[in-house]
Amino acid sequence: MLRLWPGGTPLQPAPTAAFDLIARGAPGLDALASVRIADAPDVHEAHARFHGPKGRFEALLSFPFAVAAALRDRRFDLASLAGVADAATADRVRIEADPSLTRTAARITVETADGQTLTARCDAAKGTRGNPATAEDLRRKFRACAAGRLPDAEASELFDRLAAVAEEADLSRLLALLAAAGPRRAA
Repeated sequence: MLRLWPGGTPLQPAPTAAFDLIARGAPGLDALASVRIADAPDVHEAHARFHGPKGRFEALLSFPFAVAAALRDRRFDLASLAGVADAATADRVRIEADPSLTRTAARITVETADGQTLTARCDAAKGTRGNPATAEDLRRKFRACAAGRLPDAEASELFDRLAAVAEEADLSRLLALLAAAGPRRAA
């Protein structure tokens, strides 16, 4: 499994469902009257206490935070952790246990301010065998990880070279790109 988003493994189906809603045209968090997240009872029991995370670590375990941040920012990455208290403690974001869901599933139902209801169910998180990441997903994840370490053009070149490493006759350019990646620089 390749986690496309930060957070624990049981959390991954929730952002997957949130991005499915976004792809179907769901409005941003500010335009939603309510957000309901359903997960398996054992997952719910382990994660429900993180509804209002008190820091970055708890945010990585919070279903309400992850979904609210994804709907708010239209992405979910480490930069999304900046608004920990804002997104997760919104009264309109609720999490509930659903015995019909497995540990690898989540369902998100949003209601817009004008009363429209949209639902997305995820039975396998993006990046798992049941829902493989696309080449573009991998490129986006790689670029996010390389941000602040390599300029965009070099990060793209490094990704392309790593993706085709079996065809590389001379590894000197690939190794030079890897060597150029230093510690993350502040944005």
